[in-house]
Amino acid sequence: QFCDGKHGVGVWWLGARPEMASPDAPPGDDVPLPARLFLHSYTGHDRRQLRPPPDWLTTLIVRKLPKVNSQEALLVVWPPAELQYDFLWVPYSFRQRRFTSYAIVNFRSPCAAQRFYMLWDNTLYPRVSADGVSELSPHIVQVGIASLQGRASNALQVASLGPMEPNLEPIVFRRGLRISFGGLVRELRSTTAVPPSASASSAAPRG
Repeated sequence: QFCDGKHGVGVWWLGARPEMASPDAPPGDDVPLPARLFLHSYTGHDRRQLRPPPDWLTTLIVRKLPKVNSQEALLVVWPPAELQYDFLWVPYSFRQRRFTSYAIVNFRSPCAAQRFYMLWDNTLYPRVSADGVSELSPHIVQVGIASLQGRASNALQVASLGPMEPNLEPIVFRRGLRISFGGLVRELRSTTAVPPSASASSAAPRG
């Protein structure tokens, strides 16, 4: 059971995470950063209690992904409606002429980010074929906290890199429905822009 905004806490069984199963001490520096923010205390020698994640924590970075030919392939493995994320971006390396091995994912709530972390950190990534998900790949993905938090901040950051092909743009959603990345950026820029009257008054000489 994971926190969902109603119950607040859930239980994470340590049997599935042997590298963190040290029941004689509370979570400390031996626990990776995302887990330190998610874990609260022990409820026994075989499990830890989850605490509600911080309000600001909605964006995660997923590293060590296998080579993908498109960002669309990730939508099969990570169904956006089920996992409740609204921003997905795999940067493209023009030098290597391929997508990079990491993805930035922003979730609609901190609890959704917590659930994704518990499900996917140190997990084998499944190969995706034309028929859907097939056998597991040898890639063990690692999930961490992104340095830039929030869909708006990440969208504006990517937009500042300049124009890019539509298939290289982040995949974004609103209330579960896919929307245009360019449209989202225009909307964000219009809401964060300084009104002309305000900029004129601030530039006007005083006294």
